[in-house]
Amino acid sequence: MKKILNLIICLTLVLTIFQPSLAFATDTQWWDDAYIENGNPLIKVSKDGLWGYIDQSGKVVVNTYWNNVWPYSENRALFTKYTMYGFLNEYGKIIIAPDWGYAESFSDGLALVMLNNKYGFIDNSGKVVIELKYDDAESFSDGLAVVTVNNKKGYIDKTGNFVIQPIYEHAESFSNGLARIGQGNLVGLIDKTGKTISIPVWDDIGTFYEGYASVEKSGKFGFIDKTGKTIIEPIWDDAVSFSQGLALVCKNNLWGFVNNLGKEIIKPQFEYASLFINDIAIVRKDGKYGFINKTGTSLSSTMWDSLYSFSEGLAAVELNGKYGYVDIYGNTMCQPKYENANSFSEGLAAVKIDGKWGYINKSGNIVIKPVWDFAGKFNNGVAIIKKDNKYSFIDAKGNFSFLPLVISNELKAMGTLGLMIGDGYGLTPRYSIKTSTRMQGAIMVLRLKNLENNASTFTGTSNFNDVNLQTWEVGKTIMAYLKQNKNIGFIGDELGNFNPNQMMTEKQYIKVMLENLGYINNVDFTWNSVEEFAKSIGIIPSNNSTFTNDDLAKTTIKFLNTNTKTGEKLIDQLVRTGAVSKEKAVKAGLVQ
Repeated sequence: MKKILNLIICLTLVLTIFQPSLAFATDTQWWDDAYIENGNPLIKVSKDGLWGYIDQSGKVVVNTYWNNVWPYSENRALFTKYTMYGFLNEYGKIIIAPDWGYAESFSDGLALVMLNNKYGFIDNSGKVVIELKYDDAESFSDGLAVVTVNNKKGYIDKTGNFVIQPIYEHAESFSNGLARIGQGNLVGLIDKTGKTISIPVWDDIGTFYEGYASVEKSGKFGFIDKTGKTIIEPIWDDAVSFSQGLALVCKNNLWGFVNNLGKEIIKPQFEYASLFINDIAIVRKDGKYGFINKTGTSLSSTMWDSLYSFSEGLAAVELNGKYGYVDIYGNTMCQPKYENANSFSEGLAAVKIDGKWGYINKSGNIVIKPVWDFAGKFNNGVAIIKKDNKYSFIDAKGNFSFLPLVISNELKAMGTLGLMIGDGYGLTPRYSIKTSTRMQGAIMVLRLKNLENNASTFTGTSNFNDVNLQTWEVGKTIMAYLKQNKNIGFIGDELGNFNPNQMMTEKQYIKVMLENLGYINNVDFTWNSVEEFAKSIGIIPSNNSTFTNDDLAKTTIKFLNTNTKTGEKLIDQLVRTGAVSKEKAVKAGLVQ
């Protein structure tokens, strides 16, 4: 029974124009797999088939070095290296070497270990405190552990002494003072002194909930209490457990509910029924799902093809292959229109639109664009997402949650070319995840055109109406130059504003870069066809929810490797015109 469930950069002076909408983020923190485990504050991640843990800030706590790793228990994390088991301390360092053929996580201060097919227990330093002499064993629970000697099972305490002698053919761990034991094919209950609470007369005994456990005898089900007394005779074809004072029972393949006296409160009539949670149970009748209260009254006038558990007052429903949401009163809060939908968590729910996952709020508004191949539930402000078979993490605004470990190769190349400089700390991971502003995008384009010096020293006085939003004096000069030279691509809005601090969108930047390739707006392409035209020449938009400095670098590198309208590769044109030195272009790996 031993199972471990298993562009761009401005000068330093430009710092005042940054709009840091991402607290953290990621480029290199893409993982091959990731899990947020219930109750575990750490996030399990995998690279190259090996596992580790990161914390809620993205910091690596346990390096991805282990064949498997389990959640911390009592400041120790169980791991395997190849086929052997060991333990890590709270800093992710080996404290107990992987010398064991089998082990389980620490429980009640001790960990079960096995070597050479004999079981015993170690303390948190790795010292053997109960000799490895048992044929089988379970972890400690309620201060006692099941052990097997000569095919008989009993219970020992943490000194290794038998409290209950090994006389049973079957025995399970204690929970809340009771344990299931068995002789032959029959099951009973004992307490921690070994006193028989229920003699082995049952074919099976379920887990206790609300003081009662289901029992099975000759294919019929009933319930007993913790004294072993039968409170509901085994007359039912099936039974689950009690929840909120009612037990789910089955007769002739139909489900209903009884109280602890065995009285039918809701007659068996449903093809399926869930336990009551928050006074609501999901039921299926005539192939359709709805939900009822504890009197059996239907709370939903509409019957659904599928109905999922309520979370934060809303439940996902399916009708005719589309998904929406209803509240606990049966009101449709969001009409079925999504390809798929998950439960709400922390105010957001993942929904699938056109084959991609995004997030909506409880008003049904999309708050994170559907761009992901997978989107998990939010937990402590973080959700796992998947793109191109890699996993990462976003916050409730759709921004990447964790700071990358290193900058991308594209951002490094842009630095080598001198096209991106970074903030006061250079091209750093934190810089890479900041969103690019329109002013930054404009400076990038000026550098590509070798016009940055011209723009910085421009003496014209006509400017955009919102020039005072730009506190950097050179930035104001650049804005005047852009207004005077509309052919550069930054023409402002219909109110005569440039919006220098507004986040640059990917579409805006692609449009300007297409013009850098020599294509003409409203001739070769239109604003509405920017992305499709870009795809036609090999530029595939990323469609990320935000456009970061790293995205800007990657997009620029794509364009540098693309031919202009006249057929010359853009990077070759920049080298030929002197905008970029050939030496730097070679070092960046863009030319030979």
